[in-house]
Amino acid sequence: MYTDPAFMKSLDKSFDGKFKIRFNLAPPLISKRDAKGHLIKSTYGSWMIYPLRLIAKLRYLRGTPFDLFGKTEERIKERQLIKDYILAVEQSLTNQSPLNESAIRDLIELPSEVRGFGHVKLTAIENFYTKLNQFHKTSSEVTWEQNAESKIT
Repeated sequence: MYTDPAFMKSLDKSFDGKFKIRFNLAPPLISKRDAKGHLIKSTYGSWMIYPLRLIAKLRYLRGTPFDLFGKTEERIKERQLIKDYILAVEQSLTNQSPLNESAIRDLIELPSEVRGFGHVKLTAIENFYTKLNQFHKTSSEVTWEQNAESKIT
């Protein structure tokens, strides 16, 4: 977004006179950490647009061994989350019934709660897994009930 020339034009239209652009960022490779281990944001001037443009041009490297940020804890957990989510959806659809329809709907909406960057996203990922585990517990109880009912009738 910041590297798009249309963004700069929209800033020019929105503000009168001279203005300065400042970026508040916590680059994972160079930022300091606070007492809790969270990255501390620093303010960077308009010169930061050039490294951002370079990173945008290297977008095609995402997901490859040459991905600059692919080895961070956040990215590793994101990739695992995607795999776990797909597996959970596939499993839930094989056991789909009117009893677990609402739970499956909640499961499908679960990724929309994973937002943010850095420690905010990591907390959201933890919450995702808490809810996913609760879903597994609930769905296995429903499956057990379905099996019990089918054996009774």
